[in-house]
Amino acid sequence: MSKFEWCLDFIIQPGIVDVLDQVNDTATNYLAEKGTKQYLVKVTKDFITTNELADKVDVKKFIIGKYKFKKGYQIL
Repeated sequence: MSKFEWCLDFIIQPGIVDVLDQVNDTATNYLAEKGTKQYLVKVTKDFITTNELADKVDVKKFIIGKYKFKKGYQIL
């Protein structure tokens, strides 16, 4: 968060900038598995990025950094 964003966040209401960031982040994430490897696939309107996960995660619910992921829909 920039200094300006921090000041704005402090003046208006603590946490508002984080909420706005989450609302503006329209990316969709998918957990893909191929063989024994798992990949986190992030799809935005402009890009598709893929990252191989270092450790195997539970497909129903897992945490990576500050993000929490929960299984919602299954793509067949």
